[in-house]
Amino acid sequence: MPGFFEGILLITMILGFCIGLAVIIKATFLWVEKNRTDEKSLNECTAPEPKIYLVKQTENKQKPKPRKKRSPKIAFDGIVLKPENVTLATSDGEDMKSSTLKF
Repeated sequence: MPGFFEGILLITMILGFCIGLAVIIKATFLWVEKNRTDEKSLNECTAPEPKIYLVKQTENKQKPKPRKKRSPKIAFDGIVLKPENVTLATSDGEDMKSSTLKF
């Protein structure tokens, strides 16, 4: 019967052998699969179809123009009559410069 340390070494050797064998098998399968795909790609030397891309150019969103600030001016500034310019006319057509309208 092996001793304690010899038993641990035997278990480690068996475990290492199993892991190594699994790695070698997996590497072999990957190598075989890679060679098969390379042979297929060499046999099929066809150019891939060209891809057509749709490029959509978007417009910038138009921001609404800011409203002009309205000034408190009178719309008909030149038409508004000032009291100094208003005179009353008599029925016979004379202007009475002494009587003016006051607003």
